[in-house]
Amino acid sequence: MERHTPVSFIIPPRRFKKLDDGVFIFSKALKQEIINYTIGNTLPFPVSVRKGSHPEQKGFNYFRITITESMIEIWGESDEDIFTAVQTIKVMLTLCETDSLLTMEVVDWSDIKKRGAVLDISRDRVISLDSLRSLIDSYALVRMNQLILYIEHTFAYEGHRIINEDSSPFTKEEILLIDEYCAQRGIELIINQNSFGHMERFLKHDRYRSLGENPDGFTDPWGHFRTVDTTVCPTDENVLDLFTDLYGQIAPLSRSRFFHVGGDEPWGFGEGRSREECEKRGIENVYADYMNSLNAIVSSLGKKMMIWADFVMRYPSIISKLRKGTVLMQWGYEESHPVDQECAILEASGFPFYVCCGTSAWNSLSGRWYNALAHITKGLASAKSSNAEGFMITEWGDNGHIQQFPIQLPPTVFGLCGAWNSDTIDNLSVPVTLSNLFSLVPSLVCEGRTYSYCAYALLAKSLCDLAKIGELYGSHIHNTTLLGAILTYHLYPYNREAVRKAKGYTFTKERFAIKEVANLLFSSLSHIDACMKDEILFTLELLQFLTHYGAALLDTPGIQITQIRKDERQKLAESLELLSLQYEYLWRRRSRPGGLKESVQIFESLIQELTDPSLIV
Repeated sequence: MERHTPVSFIIPPRRFKKLDDGVFIFSKALKQEIINYTIGNTLPFPVSVRKGSHPEQKGFNYFRITITESMIEIWGESDEDIFTAVQTIKVMLTLCETDSLLTMEVVDWSDIKKRGAVLDISRDRVISLDSLRSLIDSYALVRMNQLILYIEHTFAYEGHRIINEDSSPFTKEEILLIDEYCAQRGIELIINQNSFGHMERFLKHDRYRSLGENPDGFTDPWGHFRTVDTTVCPTDENVLDLFTDLYGQIAPLSRSRFFHVGGDEPWGFGEGRSREECEKRGIENVYADYMNSLNAIVSSLGKKMMIWADFVMRYPSIISKLRKGTVLMQWGYEESHPVDQECAILEASGFPFYVCCGTSAWNSLSGRWYNALAHITKGLASAKSSNAEGFMITEWGDNGHIQQFPIQLPPTVFGLCGAWNSDTIDNLSVPVTLSNLFSLVPSLVCEGRTYSYCAYALLAKSLCDLAKIGELYGSHIHNTTLLGAILTYHLYPYNREAVRKAKGYTFTKERFAIKEVANLLFSSLSHIDACMKDEILFTLELLQFLTHYGAALLDTPGIQITQIRKDERQKLAESLELLSLQYEYLWRRRSRPGGLKESVQIFESLIQELTDPSLIV
């Protein structure tokens, strides 16, 4: 529906019926109560709230709103359902800029019971509390009911200061505040403390080094030798002592009955200290025993354990060895990932499981819209047909969390709307939905300021157009785009072969698309000074830089930085120095200072490669 029609929604309801030609007029006080409503508040007469199951109830989170000329009746089974109904009224009032609503009946329910997002606050970006609140407010409007905070080292654990002293970690008091903020909006906060792979933030320190599977280093799946281990040794009893301590400190801070222990990508597992045991008993048995030991710790704290299911999918026999009730989180972020097959295995197991799709924002700088769209659509269909317990959208910070704050929003909104009602996604306009969200949560765009709906619409369109630029190259690159791979070409071996295959590519299509989005921002939004506008512009400028650097690199005989002309290297370095300063400024507007030094090394290391006299030919 159009924004200025008598009724507007974020997610169109399954049933909407106009009752007659009457209207209900809101007093100023009642309208404010609706707009500010959170769980725990009471709504005054003439609003009647009825909690309990309804004779016609369907699906999950069923609610019914009946508006007559004299009263509003809201029916829902839980506090969360009542909150969703009140939010629906708030959306209609706010988007329609009205003090009255038609007499109507609105009935809705969700396809999937648990709908959520995973937010990486460990690599390297620790989101500010204000920005996190903005996300939570927007998540609530698209009817999310679970939020997982992914943590490696960014909690202020007592007795472990060395791991997080420079990371601006969340404190106990802040986690309690976030948990309360979520609970007031019908969202369950779940903590994910990684406990197997991705433990390098601990293992790089001498105090923890001996807990590693390969303390002297290992060769990763791409053939690159790493001097710092990333995986703890599952047969070391001291590892369990560590997680008993960590879980005991952080798990009680969330009222959720779930606790996520990670378990994904244990690179080097079975190749080091646990090798003998794995050869004797089977790697799947060692893995299952370790997970069950972690589960015992989690259970002692009154929680149910969640784990990532990638290793389980490699060895499906593990499932039968796990403690009953373990929640398995299926994931895989490429369009080609076999979601259907994995869901079939998980459904047959009888274990509760989630389907997890990604924003495809990490490593890509501007997003991979077509990959995200296809994979999320497939993931939603699989989750629904296989009766998955939940559906999650994940936002990761691989390699420094370079992508700007708003890049995650288009795929997140698409996925969460689809998790509520997958029948809507074929006709869902993500730019319009984002525009509506910006109107309702203006702090997503800029803290402390509001703008016109037209400005929000243009920002939303720019953001969605930006998300398509990285895939104009046409050839699929796993987990990134060509421009993203070029930025880290000098650092990481993962995508070097894909970059070399692009030899001679000139980025003509990308430059045209960048110019189109930039023109939209400059010509139509020259009057606004919004954080989101700056973040989009920075991303465009970084992509523009990479088209020039990339074209120069791909034009060299050996695809080597040293073969780029000296004067061109100097110009590129100067451009990147300015971008690096801008990156630091934008970081501080949405994120805490910890982690910035590590993240900006991607830019600084490339500047060094471009300017080091020893490289000049």
